[in-house]
Order: sequence, then C-alpha cells, then structure tokens
Amino acid sequence: MAMISFRKKISLISLFLVLSLLIGSVPAGAATAAASSVPVAGDEAEVPAADVSSAETLPEADAASGAETPEESASGAETPEESALGEEVPEEGASPEETRDESNASEEAAAGPEDTVPEMPLHDAVSGRVTAGVYRITAYGYANLALTVTGSGLASRDNIALGTTREDYSQLFYLAPQSDGTYIIENVGSGFVMDADTAGTVKGTNIRQYKANGTVAQNWKLTESAAGVYTIGAAYCPLVLDIDTALMADGTNIRLWKSNGTAAQQWQLSRVADPLPAGTYFVKNTGSGLIMEAQDDSRALRSNVSAGSYTGGEKVRVAISGSAGLGLAEAIDVPFVQEVFATSEVVKKLAPETTCVIELGGEDAKIIFFDGGIDERMNGSCAGGTGAFIDQMATLLNVSVE
Repeated sequence: MAMISFRKKISLISLFLVLSLLIGSVPAGAATAAASSVPVAGDEAEVPAADVSSAETLPEADAASGAETPEESASGAETPEESALGEEVPEEGASPEETRDESNASEEAAAGPEDTVPEMPLHDAVSGRVTAGVYRITAYGYANLALTVTGSGLASRDNIALGTTREDYSQLFYLAPQSDGTYIIENVGSGFVMDADTAGTVKGTNIRQYKANGTVAQNWKLTESAAGVYTIGAAYCPLVLDIDTALMADGTNIRLWKSNGTAAQQWQLSRVADPLPAGTYFVKNTGSGLIMEAQDDSRALRSNVSAGSYTGGEKVRVAISGSAGLGLAEAIDVPFVQEVFATSEVVKKLAPETTCVIELGGEDAKIIFFDGGIDERMNGSCAGGTGAFIDQMATLLNVSVE
C-alpha cells in the first residue's frame, strides 16, 4: 500500500508540473506545496521512496516577495531551479521571450568578438616573418594617420604621405615577402608599389608609388621594435621611412632619412581582411574549373546562366580562311571568311597603326592599303620571290629596289 500511495503521489506531482509548464510559471504558493515532495531535477542524490526528509533542502517561498530563493549547489554556488524538462523556470512575471533574449545575450557575451571574427595572424608561425596580406600602416601612437597614396591614387609616381585614416584603398597595402627577407609593398587600389624615387641614397629621398620593375628601390626591410611596431628601411641603403620633420598631420610628406629611433620612424601594422578591388571578375567553380556565363551569349533579362570553359575573357568563334579552305569549311560546317577580309579585320584589331600589309599566297600576292579606307591590289599570277614581283611591289610602295 505504501508503494501504491507513493506512485499515485508521483503521478499527481507530474500532472501538476505539466500544468504549471502550460500556464507559464509556477505560482509561489503551489511551489511551496510541491516542495515538500518534489526533488530538484538534475540532483544526482537518490531520494528513497519512503523518505521525504530531503525535501527540507528545497527552496522555500519568500513570504515577502513571493519569489523562490535559489538553491545552494554542492559547490556552494547558487543555481537557478530547473524544471522537470531540464529548462530553467522563468521568474514570475517574466515572459518566455524575455527569458530567451537574456539567454542569447549572455551566450553572445561569453563568446566574445574573437569567436565570431577570428584574429588574423601578424607573423608566420614557422618563419616568424610578417605574414603576406593586406595591411594599414599607421604612424606609431597615431592610429588616425596612415600611409596614403595621394592625388588620384591610381597613377604611377603618385606621392605617398600621411593621411587621415579612412576606409579607402589608397591606405591599404599588400605586403609580399620575398625570398631574400625583404618585402614588396603594393598599394591595393592602384597595383603600383612603394618606391624610393630614383633609388636615392641621400636623406630626404622622396617616397612614391611606381610600376613594379624589380629594382632594389622597391624592396623594403621590416625590423620589429615592439609588438606590431616596425621600422621600414630601404633594402639597398641604411635609410628608413621617416615622417618629414616629425609633423603628425594630414598631408605630411614621407621620405627616407637616417635611422634615429624616433616615433617619426615607427610604424604600426594592422592586418585587415583582404579586400576585393573594384573591377570585373570571372566566377569560377573550384570543382569543375568552369566559369559562370550567360547562356548562348544572351543579354536579355532573366536569361539562363550556364557553365563554360574559360577562354581568357572573350568568346572564341572558329572560322576558316584561304582559297583552299572553302571546301573544308563546308565539310565540317564551319564559317568561311574571305582571306583579304580576314587579314584586314585582324590587322585593324591587333595593329591599328598599320598602313599596309603584303601577303604572299600560294597562287598570288596581295597588298592591302589602310590609309583612307581599305584598298587591295593583287598580281595576276604567283610571282613570289621573282624579280618581277619585287619590281612590282617596289613600284606600288614607291621605294627603290636598291
């Protein structure tokens, strides 16, 4: 009878808990009544069927506030009461939405920014050198002033100076480690590289961007003086990058100067996510190697997209030219293009400055003039390599055969 009574008691308690969950919260008075016989979920200590003395350790309702006081865990830390389903029972008066929002907020706070935006390493784990990547280079102690390509930022010989920090490609540089321990410093926006003007070896040599040419004027040494702080020196002489007269202001020029250990020669490297410069790109599938293209070269709205072979950026159409190619073109169903027209189109596209073309064929010889339109002359029979051909061409070109 004692066992039957206990099972009935447990069934009634379970029904009570289910009803409480459906309602949304456990009333303070009811919680007190249930506390005399309901063990806390997750409590690893077993409660014998006939022994209910352990119920004395359960939370009692606070008579003043009506709120339950948290139970002390075995470690001494307070833990919130859990429901039979393993979920925390929300405080009285709190909506389930508020409880979920607080839970999400606490999880995000615990995760921290490092969990969502992984920090990019400044140094290679093996070599210890600065990792290849895109950086903003700021004056040490002045995060608001960065190396900046001035002017249009897109022309060779544009100057490099201090500039107020902004989200701009003119302030982003790709550091490319070289095998000799030096670096090429390339501006992301222009593709030109940092260059010491005329490879100067005197104090005051100007710093600019210039097209890459493989000279020592474009190789730089990075020497770490503090965590993330470097001097940037010319690879070919003992001079280093220096802020002119140590004037920490927008527009101050950058030059080469004798190393003196001052703040005007210290630079902070800040790694940034590698940007994708504005321009035209091919979208390539890494699995198949095929690129995305408009099906059938369509330019219509809602045209299908398909995968195709990469052809260097242009569609390739095959045609056959030459007098002997006509029959072949018909046999394999490929377009035939008359040879003079084909020659003219190629020359106009690849060498538009051309004024005339001489073509020696198997059956005849042709000369095509491009001045003032297109004019084509042809000899009557194959005379290639004969004196008559040379004399004829010399006459047409108005040059001496001598």
